[in-house]
Amino acid sequence: MTSDEEWAWAAGVFEAAGAIVTINGGKDLRLALHLVDEDVVRRYAEIVQSRPLGPYSSSRGAGEPERRPTYRCNLNCRFALAALARMWPWLGDRQRNRCHELGFEPPRPLALRPAPGATARPTA
Repeated sequence: MTSDEEWAWAAGVFEAAGAIVTINGGKDLRLALHLVDEDVVRRYAEIVQSRPLGPYSSSRGAGEPERRPTYRCNLNCRFALAALARMWPWLGDRQRNRCHELGFEPPRPLALRPAPGATARPTA
């Protein structure tokens, strides 16, 4: 099972370099991450339970230096919503506002779990 710390890391990467877009005529979400750092994309994909894609070569203009290949991880539809729900507590205003702009309500907050050894109700 993926820990909260791993989901927080994934949220930080997505906040910095991810994009939320619509697909299927605006009915569904896609979470897209495109980076040149293969190790980061592989770790992110493992956490969000997807697969890394790439490498993809980038075209360059005349006289431009060689570009590094890019790697991607995309999550679509219910998989995007599930990952978004897990990352939501650690996302910043930019990604949260993007959900609102696209007409998607934020996922329900995750229920807080009692600390190990704690009881659900106070004892008398």
